[in-house]
Amino acid sequence: MREFLDLDKRDREMLSLLEQNPEMSQNEMAEKLKISQPSVSARVHKLKQKGALSHVVGMNLKKVNLYMAKVDVMAKNTSSVLDIFKECPYFLNGLIVSGEYNLCLFFVGEESCADKANGDNDTRGETIA
Repeated sequence: MREFLDLDKRDREMLSLLEQNPEMSQNEMAEKLKISQPSVSARVHKLKQKGALSHVVGMNLKKVNLYMAKVDVMAKNTSSVLDIFKECPYFLNGLIVSGEYNLCLFFVGEESCADKANGDNDTRGETIA
């Protein structure tokens, strides 16, 4: 059963402000909404507990000299392929998709790793699961 969150107008306004500027401080939010900072803090805490608000950290791969590779795979058992890579430090995510290639895998690595992928380690046509 799908659960709906009981968000009031103020909660929706806060979420809208954070969507526009995720770095907005609680003091700035309090000023814009004309409420106290402790009230903002309590509401942010409540929104996090309800699962309506979470913090996701990302990075600019170019700035840290990393490269991302997308690999489309045809697999009979997509779940077992995902299990193979779940402990790999270079594996970012895998998506089960429809079509001829039914698994989309994302990896990250340094340039030297990308060079190796184009060399002797070509696995096209091999069965991994």
